Amino acid sequence: VGRLGAAPTAAVNTAFFATWILEALTYLTAVGLLAYVSRAIGAGDRRRAGVASAQGMLLGVVLGLATAVLAWFGVPILFHALSDAPAVTEPGITYLRTLYLAAPLMFLFVNGESVMRAAGNTRRPLVLTGCMVLLNMILDPLLIFGVGPFPRLEVFGAAIATVIAQMGAVVAFAVHAWRRHADFPLHRPALRRLHMPMVVDFLRLGAPSLSIGVLFSSVYLFLSGVAARLGTVEMAIL
Repeated sequence: VGRLGAAPTAAVNTAFFATWILEALTYLTAVGLLAYVSRAIGAGDRRRAGVASAQGMLLGVVLGLATAVLAWFGVPILFHALSDAPAVTEPGITYLRTLYLAAPLMFLFVNGESVMRAAGNTRRPLVLTGCMVLLNMILDPLLIFGVGPFPRLEVFGAAIATVIAQMGAVVAFAVHAWRRHADFPLHRPALRRLHMPMVVDFLRLGAPSLSIGVLFSSVYLFLSGVAARLGTVEMAIL
């Protein structure tokens, strides 16, 4: 994106700080999944581990959809509060809205990773995450600059590349769950509705990590707003 100029770079940098909030939101389910699934696996209760996995996935989708709706209206407010330069705010809003519309994918990816880690398999999530990053790296220049048959989408292309890569990782985790992989317990009937006592536990366990993540992101968003007063180039450097 840096090759597109200072304004697109500033837009993506600022949006990136805001995506940390989305990552922090996934802790609301991920931390609970690590606790519930690892405890159940350690106790030899695979069914309970599968129920916890299913509830975490379902809750993640619900939270992801709610986040996507709120972000659609909140992202413009955030960007206009940080900068009054249209060259920064317009691509930044497009980039961040696109990533937040895919919030359910982010929740499912982090949750899938957490389930397998809780079951004792850290290698497979590492491989899948590495493949996701590699796919993102390949798609970025193709979609940003319009190489070959690909359209030139610039900043929007960077966001689409990230979403496609996340989708690939989620599909890979879904295949593991569907094939009943030994390290991906999933009790499918528990996907039908949320079990509120377990939901409350997930939220209680994840809330401290969420708070830390939001605070961390807020500090950098504040610094981005300060840099924006100096100019677009300074905002891009941050």
